[in-house]
Amino acid sequence: PLPGVRLDALTFYYGFEYLKKNKPKVLYFAFDETDDFAHGGEYAAYLNSAHYTDRFIAELWAYVQSDKQYKDKTTLIITSDHGRGNDAKSWKDHGQKVADADQIWFAVLGPDTPSTGEMKGDSQYYQNQVAKTLAAFLGLNFAGDKAGEVVAPMFKTK
Repeated sequence: PLPGVRLDALTFYYGFEYLKKNKPKVLYFAFDETDDFAHGGEYAAYLNSAHYTDRFIAELWAYVQSDKQYKDKTTLIITSDHGRGNDAKSWKDHGQKVADADQIWFAVLGPDTPSTGEMKGDSQYYQNQVAKTLAAFLGLNFAGDKAGEVVAPMFKTK
């Protein structure tokens, strides 16, 4: 249904089988259907795809919590690669000319993250913080020319 885009179900189940078979320390999923449906202005399909992505994340979390290698040692970081416009006309687009498209969100689930629910405040976080934050969860230091700072609220204070 989406020319040039692999269905998210295929992306998920290929990656999920890889996870079960190879037990990697890090696994990255990039889902694309919601973006394509939004660009096409297909709001109902966009919502349906988001619903299925939520189910994939739930299935992934249930698996890692049932596997002795991953249980209570695994963190899921969920984010988007860009924001979108926030009104009826611009929600289909993103980029420099679209207001608020620079804003993304993070969701984090894992043993090292406080269970605070939705966090609201004046802070803004950026995509360039993802790599350094992911590395910190692994006990590593990521250094790069354009790396942002670790998103500290994602970690429990000790």
